[in-house]
Amino acid sequence: MNIYVNGNTHSTDAEFTIIQLLKKIEILDVKGVAIAVNEEIIPKNEWEIFFLKENDKVLIITATKGG
Repeated sequence: MNIYVNGNTHSTDAEFTIIQLLKKIEILDVKGVAIAVNEEIIPKNEWEIFFLKENDKVLIITATKGG
């Protein structure tokens, strides 16, 4: 299965959730993180149950400090 994360292809043999994806790409602190899948924002309380599908386009936005 292929999914696209911020424009990069990620391949896996099985379906996985958004939270599993974040762990796989080593985003462990989710404060200030927003996720959109196929241009639809996914609420944080759904990340553990939202399964990604073949060819999903995931956008991960991380807030940064400063100005």
